[in-house]
Amino acid sequence: MAAGLVLGLPSHAIAASRDCDALKALASPSDSKLRKIAVAMNRESKLDITYDGKRGLLRGADDCEIEVSNGDFELECEWNFGENEARARGVFSAYRIRMAECLSPEFAALPESQTTGTSLIDGYELEVEDSYYNTVIIGLRLRKFSSGDRTRYSIEFEATRD
Repeated sequence: MAAGLVLGLPSHAIAASRDCDALKALASPSDSKLRKIAVAMNRESKLDITYDGKRGLLRGADDCEIEVSNGDFELECEWNFGENEARARGVFSAYRIRMAECLSPEFAALPESQTTGTSLIDGYELEVEDSYYNTVIIGLRLRKFSSGDRTRYSIEFEATRD
């Protein structure tokens, strides 16, 4: 029997709670919650961010980097969509909505920006200062890269505390 049914909760409610737990752990000043975050390779040879050993919201990344040093941490993941703008926007929208539910109202839109060959199409960020004066940033960005006649799209996720 599924764990959700044993507890009287639908399985999607448990998954939603796990998504929020992971995001809140990343935003927390508590190292004990942060220690439950990991990056694991899935069956498709992509990377999932896990919380307490279970997959959550952020799945199937093409690249993730995690660095921890003296109470500071940095986690960055990227999903590449090639020229498939519709798929990039769809995944970004799903992640943004779920993250906003977990982090709102502080999860705020970023202004669009453009540098040579790179455009920030859409982006959201949470920035908080904990009781130890550490700054925690959680960000989600949809980017467009252009080079000559080639265009590609990616989603970038970052979580940092310093």
